[in-house]
Formats: sequence, structure tokens, C-alpha cells
Amino acid sequence: FCTLLVSERRAMDATSPASSVIVQRVVSAKALGHLSYVVAARCPGNSTMADAVVVDPVPDVSLYREAAATALGDASVEIRWRAVLLTHLPEDVVSGHAAVAAAVGAPVINATSHGHAGAFPLFPGRDDVQLRVMPTPGHTQDSCCFLVANTYLFTGDTVLCDSIGIPGVLHVRAEEAKPDRAVANADYARAHFASLRRAVDPLPDATFVLPGHTQGATLVALAPFNAAMERDTLAGQRRTNWALRPGITQEEFVAEVQRRVAGMVPTPRALQGMVLRNATSNELQLTRGRDGLLGSPRGLAVSEFQAHYDAFVARPDGAGADPSTWVIDVRSNAEFCAGHIPGSVYMGLDGGVELWLTLLLRTRPSAVVMLVVGSAELDDALRRFAMAGVVVTGYLEGGVDAWVAAGRSLAPRVAEATPADTAAALRSRETNSLVDCRFASEWRAGHVAGAVFHPLHAHRRRALFDEPAAEDDALLDETPAEHRVFVQCRLGYRSLILISLEMLRRLRRGRRVDEGPTLVNVVRGWTGLQELPEADRPAVETA
Repeated sequence: FCTLLVSERRAMDATSPASSVIVQRVVSAKALGHLSYVVAARCPGNSTMADAVVVDPVPDVSLYREAAATALGDASVEIRWRAVLLTHLPEDVVSGHAAVAAAVGAPVINATSHGHAGAFPLFPGRDDVQLRVMPTPGHTQDSCCFLVANTYLFTGDTVLCDSIGIPGVLHVRAEEAKPDRAVANADYARAHFASLRRAVDPLPDATFVLPGHTQGATLVALAPFNAAMERDTLAGQRRTNWALRPGITQEEFVAEVQRRVAGMVPTPRALQGMVLRNATSNELQLTRGRDGLLGSPRGLAVSEFQAHYDAFVARPDGAGADPSTWVIDVRSNAEFCAGHIPGSVYMGLDGGVELWLTLLLRTRPSAVVMLVVGSAELDDALRRFAMAGVVVTGYLEGGVDAWVAAGRSLAPRVAEATPADTAAALRSRETNSLVDCRFASEWRAGHVAGAVFHPLHAHRRRALFDEPAAEDDALLDETPAEHRVFVQCRLGYRSLILISLEMLRRLRRGRRVDEGPTLVNVVRGWTGLQELPEADRPAVETA
């Protein structure tokens, strides 16, 4: 859970209404790229008071109180919270609109609150600082944009830097003939096109675009988009954003949406559940420390933890049902490789754990047992799981040290290979194979010649239900035990998750985790392979 505060103070005419407004950006869920904002202005004639609103919050009011104090440069200023602005119910993160509104005593304004009512004062007595609510259905049916002081445009996922949010994000389905490819809903694409033309096109070039997502928005952004850019002007976006290109036709827009969606992951069921939760839950409030988080996680002794563990690694009685308890290891990549509880699933805090909780724990299990080291790491893990809507009910007190002290064994060390060692090994394909577990869009853009495409998000079916996950499942099932299977993603995070899931599958089939071909995690993955000298680099293919 990461906060980044950057004040958006702009050089402008001192007589402009926006000159008195400060916008503070808050990266409120870094791994998912979720952005919130605080808009604040000191009260005229009273420097000890200020008015403020928050845009698209997560359920941690302390983040926004701190952001307002930082924006104003004075923690002693009394903040009068006037509203919570909600561009849409988010699909990838727990929304805090109801919790923050209740905590600060402010109303929620969304697409239906003041739709088509024109501009109105954002702050009492400040007719010079107007708010316009502009419904923009497309990404979702309830999407809208907020224009503050005719200068700051909060777009949610209607406009991202150099792209847009996925039109009809909850309705992106798998292509029947090619399940790794997705199909967009053309009706939502047409609605999105109409919204951009109606709400955004008339605005002046000098308008600042403040989107709802940045780097990490894998589930909701129509890739590729400029993940490094967190703000721009409309003038800049009209030059670089295909969706805002002057003269683009509806047919061109829909075709481009369909082309880009084809390289994405079909919508996980968990996104639909998250929207429903965000629409109906108004009691969630994250607090500093462990109290008040989703559920009441307890430290479990090894004997109590063992019962959850045994249930998790047991072969499921019926296909299609997620386990009610997961054992997840959130330690670092290096710690997991050095030694972990057999069958535990790696989702380290050193990577995008929120994303993979969403993609792999699709039906939101009733309990998650996680093992961590140190209280500071535990607090971070609990908050990040909570942001993904996952209930944590317990954790192994003392972590793997307690497990070993109680006489339990750890899994053998996970094999790792540098990019150079991987490239050298792949020159002998008789005893070495390569699995690429990235997304389909990454695979098609370029992959090692001869590699097997085995996307991680599909592998859960194989690990949990013993169902086929890819056409080349035989590579993992029939490869001789003396062979090595190198597993590669972009940087080595997803590949280790896949290896841990494959080890879990072996346990569930009554085998040892190291029984079968040696699974080797490629350190730094595709990135590391492409950084090798050209003469040492494996040949690359595109698809």
C-alpha cells in the first residue's frame, strides 16, 4: 500500500479561479495503478480554514487528511470536507467513497447526482470555483468526468494517458476459438465514443487531464497506454491519444477497441464481484494498524495452522470450486526460493500481489491463511489484501521459522537461473524447455523461439482442479524427471507463482513437490534475456 503525494500547482493567471485551487494526487493502490485526488482551497478571508473534496478514494480517510495538509502546506488548517466525487464504481479495488463520506460527513457526488444540471459551486460561497458533472458511459454505465474550475478534468477511466479504460470492462469475454484472446462489447465501445465526443471534445486544450489509473492498471486499461504518465493537458492528449484524435470516426474507434482488447485477459469474475461489493458495502473503513481491516486476522500456532494447510493441499472433492482456504506466502522472491512450506502459493509483496489475488482467487475465498515475517510486513500485507477485497482470517505466527521449529519440513530450494545461464541451457533443447507465462499480448509482441505459451492466469485451473490450462500441458506432465523446464515471465514474479502452483498440483496428486522435471525460475525473465549481448540472446519470434 503506497502513497505518493505530488502537488499539482500550475503557473497561471492569478485572476483565474483555478489559481486558488490545489490538486493533490494520491497513488492509493500502487500495484493496481489506482489514483485518487484531493482538491483543496483556503477559505477567502480565513487562512485557518480550507474547503476540500476527495476524488475516487480508497477506504482510508487518513490518506486524504494527510494529502490535504500536504497540499495546503499546513497541518493546522481546519479542513471542511464538502464532497466525495466518484467517477465510477471501481472494478479492481475496494472503493472508499461510502466510508470516507461517512467519516468526514460529506455527500457522495456521482454521475446521477447532478447529471446534466450544469455547473455549480464546488465550495460554499465560492462561485468562482465551479464543478461540472459530465456523465460519460462507456467504460462502465455509471462513468462520469468532473471538471473543476474549468481547468482540472478528473476522468476516472474514461480517459487515460494515451488511451482509455476498457469499454464495457465487465463484459469482455473470451473468444470461443481462442480462449486466450478476448472480445470487446461493441455497444459499450460506441457509447464510450459518444461520451468522448460529447463531454471531452468541446473542452479547451489547456484543460488538465487527471486520470484514474497509471502504471499497474492491467485489468481495466485498454493497453497499451502511457503508464509512466500520470497527467497531461488535453492539447497533449489530442496529439498522442488515439481515442481523442481529431476526426476519428465511430467505426475506426470501435475497430481499434476490438483490436486492442483481443490481446487482453478476458474479464475475471472477481471484477464483477468487486463492483457489486462496492455498490452495496458502505461500512468498510481501513484504519492504521490491524484493527478495522477486513476480518480479524489471528496469529495461528503451527498446530492450528496445520489444519488449514492440510485442507488446502488436499485434492478437491469436486471440480470447479475454489478452496475455502488458501496458504499464501507473501515473503520476497529470494526468501520463497530459499525455503517455503510445501504447497504454499507464492504472491510476494515485492510484486503486484493485488493483481494476482484478483486473477487467481477469482471467487474470493472465505479464508486466506498467509505466512509472513515481521509485524511491519504483516501490516502491509493485510492492507494490500484488503484493497483487493480478500479477507485474511489468519497467519502463521512466527512464519517458516516456527514451522521448522515444530519439526515440519520445508520444500527443497527452488531452482533459479540467470538470463545468461538460461540462454546457454536452451541451446540444448533435448533436456531443456522454456515456458513463457506472460499475457497473450506480451507473447505476441515477442517471445523466445521454441518457447511454450502457458499464461499464468490460466494455470489456476490446472493447479486447483487438475484441468488442462494450455495446449502443451504435456510439457509439464510428460517431461522426464531428469529434464529442466525453465519458466519465464517479464521479471521473474509471475514465473515463481506458476512454479509454486505447479508444486501445489504435484502435492495434490500425491507426489513430492520436486517429483518431476526440475522447474527453474528465470531471474529477470524476458527483460533479462533481452538485455543480454546480441550474440548470446536467444532467437525471438512474434505471433
